[in-house]
Parts: sequence; C-alpha cells; structure tokens
Amino acid sequence: IVHTRETQPTDPNTGFIWRFLDKKALPAAAIMALISFSTTAITNFLSPYAVTIGLTDIGAFFTVQALFMIVARVSSNRISQRIGIFRTIVLGFVLDIIALVLLGSMTNDIMMFTAAAIRGLGGGICMPLLNVLAVRRASRSERGKATSTYYAAFDVGSGLGAAFWGFTADYLGGYRTVYYGAALFYIITFMASLKLIGKSEGEDQK
Repeated sequence: IVHTRETQPTDPNTGFIWRFLDKKALPAAAIMALISFSTTAITNFLSPYAVTIGLTDIGAFFTVQALFMIVARVSSNRISQRIGIFRTIVLGFVLDIIALVLLGSMTNDIMMFTAAAIRGLGGGICMPLLNVLAVRRASRSERGKATSTYYAAFDVGSGLGAAFWGFTADYLGGYRTVYYGAALFYIITFMASLKLIGKSEGEDQK
C-alpha cells in the first residue's frame, strides 16, 4: 500500500508581500500608478523645461496647482454623487490631458498658470476618489494596508515615469514631446480604468 500525503492548496492571499499590501486595493492602485507615470513629467521636468523657453516663475506654478487641488478635493464628492465615481474620475483624466497638452505647447506664463489650475482640478478630483475605491472593500483592520498599497503604487508610477520621460527628453524629442507623450499615455490609463474599475464600480455610488 502506497500512502500519499495530501497537499493543501496554497492560499493566494497569503505570502510575504501581502503582509504589507492589500489585493483588493490593487485595481485603484494600478490606476494611480498609471496617473503618476504621466504626471511625474510635471514634477520632475517642468523646471528645466520652463527655463529653456524663458519662463522663471516656476514656484508659482505649484502654488496655483495646490490651491486648485484643494478646491477640487472639496468638490469631488459632490460631483461624484451627481454623475458617479467612474465618470468623475474620467473627468479628472480629461482635465489632466488638457493641462499636459497646454504645458507641451506653452510659450508664456499665462499658459503655464492655466495649466497649473487645470492640473490642480484634475488631480484633486482623481486622487481622493481612487483612494476611496482602494479602501472601500477593506475591513477596518486592513484599511492601513489598502492605503499603503495605493501610495506605494503612486511611488512606483512616479519612479518609472521619471526614468521614461527623462529618456524621452534626452533622446526622443525634448521636453515638449514629454508632455504630449504623457497626455497620450492617458489613453492607456482610461482603458485600464474601464477594465479594472469600470462603470460598475462607480455608477452604483451615484
């Protein structure tokens, strides 16, 4: 008689990495990584880009962006209650695209500050709602992991984006190409959002 030892199936929710990350937060976190992949072009390359075209009041750009981001954060929940979370996130994408295209074509301070305001609105709309989606399904004891998953994805996207757009600036057409490319990348972000969260994640939150 041959005795065989019955093996237990491996629980996909166990493992070292899942001590720190939450699988339920991954869809929203992945979208945040894609957004930060594009928007890191602003954080990392706006200063040298602006200097090359003769614009020097770069610090004011980030001040304007921050002010409009505060306004959008206050308003994002009200907007999402009217049109749904998914549609509100897509609205944020559209605003980010407009801001990036403006930056790619800017020639003066007015264009730069307009882009700052629009980017502030876009980021202020997207980020808190994606954070809500990241933690919404987590139990109270797991919300810390869900939040860390979300922000870890932001850092990963920013790091990869900085490397990619830096290469683009140096070898594939310069800073204007960076911003047009970052705007185009939102096509991928939108398709991923449709797949990962879709209307079913947002419309029931109206």
